[in-house]
Amino acid sequence: SDFPDNYRILGQGSVFGIPYLFIITIILYIIGYILLKRTAYGQHVYAVGSNRAAAILSGINADAVKIKAFIISGLLASLAGVLLASRVMAVQADTGIGIEFEVIAGVIIGGTSLKGGEGNVFYTILGVLIIGMIRNGLNMTQIDISWNQFVTGGVIVGAVLLDSLRKVIQKRIQEKYYEG
Repeated sequence: SDFPDNYRILGQGSVFGIPYLFIITIILYIIGYILLKRTAYGQHVYAVGSNRAAAILSGINADAVKIKAFIISGLLASLAGVLLASRVMAVQADTGIGIEFEVIAGVIIGGTSLKGGEGNVFYTILGVLIIGMIRNGLNMTQIDISWNQFVTGGVIVGAVLLDSLRKVIQKRIQEKYYEG
C-alpha cells in the first residue's frame, strides 16, 4: 500500500499493551459524555429531540442544533474511516457498507429512543458491545454472513418492542401514582 509506516502505528500500535484505537475510542466517548451531559449544547440536543416545538418556544435554535449534530456525526464518521484504513492499511469504496445498521442497533439497544429526546452515552457503549458480541458469536459459529443482518434486525425489533413496553409500563405507574 501507499500509506506511510507511521500511519500503520495509529491503527495497529499500542501503549502498554492497550491499542491506540481503544484509547481513541474511550477519549471520544468521554468527550461525547461531557458534550451531552455537561454543556448547554447537550441540553439543547435532548430538548430538540424530545419536543422540537417546545425547544423552539424556549428560545433554542433547533435548526442550528440539528446542523451541528450532523456536522459532528460527519466528522466522527470520517474519523472512523481514517482509523479503519489505518488498521487494515487499505481503502476500498464499499468498506463499511452495512455497518450503519449495526450502529443503529447498538444505539437502540443502549436505550436511545427512536422518537428522540432520550439517550445515554454509557448505555450506548453497552449496546454497541452487545451488538459486537452477537456479531462475533455469529462469525465464530460460521453462520452464513447474510444471517448477520437478519439477526441484527431481530435485535432492533426486540429492542424497540421492549422500549415501547417499558414506556407503557412507566406511563401506567405514573398514572397510578398521580391518581392515588
